[in-house]
Amino acid sequence: MNTTLLSSLVALSLGALALLAPSSARPCDCAGGTPATYVKGADTIFFGRSQASTFDSVGKQTYDVLLGIKHKGGTLGATFERKLPKQGLSNCDERHKAGQYVLLFVRKGDVSSCDGNAPLEYLLTHGMDIFLGQDAGKALRTKPDLEAFKLAFEATLKPYLHKRKTIHVVFPPLSGKRFTVDKTGFVFVKKAPAKKKPVVMVAKALQRKGVVFIDARFDAEGLSLQTISGPKLAGKPAVIWAKKVAER
Repeated sequence: MNTTLLSSLVALSLGALALLAPSSARPCDCAGGTPATYVKGADTIFFGRSQASTFDSVGKQTYDVLLGIKHKGGTLGATFERKLPKQGLSNCDERHKAGQYVLLFVRKGDVSSCDGNAPLEYLLTHGMDIFLGQDAGKALRTKPDLEAFKLAFEATLKPYLHKRKTIHVVFPPLSGKRFTVDKTGFVFVKKAPAKKKPVVMVAKALQRKGVVFIDARFDAEGLSLQTISGPKLAGKPAVIWAKKVAER
C-alpha cells in the first residue's frame, strides 16, 4: 500500500474530526486520535455508498465500495458487508441511510466515531487544508478539470443564476476555458474583471485520485459553496457526494 496515497485520502476525514467539538461532531464522547493511529488501527478504509438504512435479517449492512484505500487480508471487493455487533449498536457506532456516501474506517468489524468516522458533510467546512500537506506528494496534488467544476456549479448555483449571460470564474489553471449551465456561460479567468461583474472566486480546488473538493464564493448572491464529488466509476459519470450552500 502506498502510504503517501493512504495518508492524503484518509486525512480528509481525520482533519474534520480534529477540528470539531465532541458534542457536535460525534454521537459519543471518545478520546481524540491522530491520523497515524486511525490508519494503523483500521482493518479496512474505503469511500463507499450504503445500500440500505438498516441491517438485514441476518445482521448485515452492505456498502458499495467506490474507492478502496486499505484492506487487511486480501483484496477489497465491489461490496463490503458490515456486521451488526452482538451487543447491538452503541452511541459511538455510525448509522448510515440508504444511498449515503461515506468514508468508512472499519476496526474489528465496528464503524465507530472513535476510530475516525464522521459524515462527509463535515469535510466541507473542516479539514480541507490537508489536501495541501507536504505528505500528499506532487503526483497526487492535481487540479480538478472543467467537468468537475461544471458538476459542482450545477449542483449548487443553478437556482441563483437568474438568466445572467456570463459569470467569470477566477481560477488561473483553467483560464480561457468555459462551459454553460442553463444558458449562463461560466468563463475562467486569471483575475477578476476590472468592471464590476458577477464573479465566482475559487478559494480551493483540490483533487486526490478522482475525489474532488471545491470551495468557492459567489459574492453577487452573497453565497459560499463547497462540494465533494467522486471519480467516474464503471463507465458512470461522476456525482456529487456532499454539498453545502450558505449565505455569507
